[in-house]
Order: sequence, then structure tokens, then C-alpha cells
Amino acid sequence: MCDYGRPCVGISHSREWRLKDAADEFDVGEDVVYLNCAGRSPMPRSVQEAGEQAVGLKRRPWLFEDSDAQANEVRALASRLVGGAKPEDVALCPSTSFAFTALARCVAPRVEEGSHVVVLEDEMSSSVLPLQELAAARGAKVFVAPRPRDGDWTPALLRGDGGWRWDKVAVLSLPRAHWIDGSVVDLSAIADEVDRERTRRGDDSGPPFLAVDATRSLGASALAVPAARVDFVAASVHKWLLGPYGCSLFYVHPRHHRSYALVRDEHALQGGASDAVLRFHPMRYSAAGSAVPYDAPLAGGARCFDGGGRPNPVILPMVRAGLELVLAWEVSNIDARLRELTGPHVRRLGERFDVPRCRAAGLVGVRPRGLARSEADAWADAAAAALKHRAPPILVTGRFGAVRVGAHLYNSDDDLEAFVDALFAFDDDYYVRRGYGRPAKPATKKRPRDADADS
Repeated sequence: MCDYGRPCVGISHSREWRLKDAADEFDVGEDVVYLNCAGRSPMPRSVQEAGEQAVGLKRRPWLFEDSDAQANEVRALASRLVGGAKPEDVALCPSTSFAFTALARCVAPRVEEGSHVVVLEDEMSSSVLPLQELAAARGAKVFVAPRPRDGDWTPALLRGDGGWRWDKVAVLSLPRAHWIDGSVVDLSAIADEVDRERTRRGDDSGPPFLAVDATRSLGASALAVPAARVDFVAASVHKWLLGPYGCSLFYVHPRHHRSYALVRDEHALQGGASDAVLRFHPMRYSAAGSAVPYDAPLAGGARCFDGGGRPNPVILPMVRAGLELVLAWEVSNIDARLRELTGPHVRRLGERFDVPRCRAAGLVGVRPRGLARSEADAWADAAAAALKHRAPPILVTGRFGAVRVGAHLYNSDDDLEAFVDALFAFDDDYYVRRGYGRPAKPATKKRPRDADADS
């Protein structure tokens, strides 16, 4: 049984009360079965209203709030979702790929030639591409941790499956929940090993650095590890954080504060907040004789990792409204509700398909058994397309050989039942149309009884 920070299952009366009107926030009617929160969440009504009001204010810009004050409110709300973080530990980036690019540049001086950078198989490109470039620039090697047969990444990572060695790791890039199928990583166990490795190397603030992409979990499941035990956490807000496109919340451990600015403008420097402008020094020169008109140091906290420019006065109120909803409903309540909603249906899916043994509450990937990777890719894409053309359409996605399901509080038991019934019917027809039987379940592979277990 996986128990990676798993909360108690079951919804108390107080939880029911907090979530009783949650579905009313979403404009998801009976004409669609929307199970693609892992791609993008429907925008809640309160988030839409915040955005419309902010856009309207641009007609009278003198009425805008101080955007730096709005940014600090968002930092404060976001810090409450990352256990033990402070508002000054949170940067506001335009995307998670931006955040990972910034962290890669930040740690680059500590990445030695021949060291190892570890990513998971089939991981999202936004958290991998910047590290590929980092490894190439520093002479390091990228290693891919292969997907374990039982979907439990943690033992495989602790063993170093994939040919990499803990004593050579510079950066570990891990999700809380894998974007394809929701399989989770026990970040606490990984952080324990990171601490042990730092002790062995005699450097408490050096590598290995632990970077987490929490986009497919933050807002629906707890991070399950104190912020102080990871180096970086990034999460785009347009999924379970219920926000608009164009913002990723980026936690930066204090050891990395004031260490790097991907965009070096006045907002990343001391004295450049709000409407203040930095002073131009026409007669200030470096030791080499080069003019240094602006020489302010980097701003304190994580602000130097921000995306550059003035904080967006339209997006920020929407991000704030989404975070306020999540915090009002409470992540533990959302997690318990989604587990209660999806659990029975995932168990039913596990009778025919492969589903992760340890998975996020609202996210699961469903894989066909016995198919080669290319055949599984075709099966998943065909399944998503077929379900989309049903009446009403059932909206899921095909990703790397899995049909990915992302549920939220607007979904019902009927939605999940309709999906499972439709997928079974598609699967039956898929093999009939191809003139061969469904691959048999491998005799040596036991299906775990706790298919709905989670972090």
C-alpha cells in the first residue's frame, strides 16, 4: 500500500459543508463530460469576474491597484500551498518552462563535468528541456529513470534505476504526480536521500539539487514534503490551481535567493519595486573602465526570479481569485473528495487495464495491456478521439500510450461511470475491428489490490 503523505479518506461533515457549492463555480453542463483538468481547468466564475473587472480598469488606468502589492498578495497565498514557505520565497513566472530555465541557470556553476542530471521517463518537456541544455553546457549527462512496471517510482529512484549514481547526481527533476498517468513520487523519501548525499559530500547547500514540477498536483493534493527540504517547486496555475494561462508559481529555497535573475530588469533589482525607478549613474565605472549606469544589487527573496516587467494587473487578480478558492475549499478536502469520486472507477478500470498503483487523487492514466509502445500510443489516441465524438462528448486526452483522466469538483459519479463504460466499449470494438483478440493479461503480473492508493 502506498502511503506517500496520504490524507485520511472520507469526507467529514465540515468538508461536505466547505465543498457543497464548489460545483456551482464552474460552467460545466450536462452537454459534456469534461475530464481534462490535467490539460486545463474550466475557469471558475469568480476567477472570470476578477479578470473582467481587471480588464475593464484598463479603460481608467489611474484606478489600478499597485501591481506589486497584488503580486505580494499572490505570493502570500501561494506560500500557504507549499508547506513552510514564506511569501518572499515565491517568484511569479510566465510559465513552468521559464521557472525551470531560471533554476537551470541558477545551479549551473555547481554542476560539474561528468555529473548526472536525472529525469523520469516520459516527463513533460518544460521540466526536461532546460536541464538538457544545462547538461550540454556543463559537460554533464542526462539520465532517464525508466518507468517501473508497478508504477511506483520511489523505490526505483532510490536504487538508481537507469544507470545513474547518487554520488554523481547534480540535479533531480521530479514531479509530485507524473503528467501522463498521475503516478506519484514520495518526495519525502527522495529528500531524505538528497540530505544523506549532501552529508556524504560535506556540503549542506550544494548538489544534488531537487527540483519539483507540481503542476499536476498542487491545488488538488498536498506537496507532502516541507518546502525547506526541496530546492525548487514550480506549478502552472491553469490546471488544479484554477487560474488563467500565463503564470507559474515558483518556490525558491532561501539558499538560492538573490543568486540569479533570468531577466535582469529594474523589477529584479533593489529599489525597482512599484513605480520607483532606478537612478542612472552616468559617471560610475567598473574596475575595467566600463560604464555601469545601473548597479543595484538583486532584489531580496525570490523576486529576482520573477518573469520580468511590471506584475500583470490583469492576470494577478485572476490568479489570486483561483488561489482563494483552493484555500477556502482546502486541499485536504479536495483531495479526499477526488479520491472518493475516482477510487471505485479506477478499481474497475484495473480489472482490464494498467493503472498506477500509487497515483494522484484526481489524475489517472489508463494503459492497455500487452501492446507495444507504438501500438499503445495509437490505442490511446484513438480512444480519446472516439470518446470525444460520443453524445455527450467525453473529453480526455491520449498521452504516450495512456488515456489520461483529470477530474475535479465539477465532476460527478455519473461522469466517471460514463467514461469507464465508454472506454470498455471502445476497447472491445478496437480489437474486433483489427481482427485479433485483446492481449491476455500477463500471468506473472499481479494486479495490485490498492489501485486507488495515492500520495
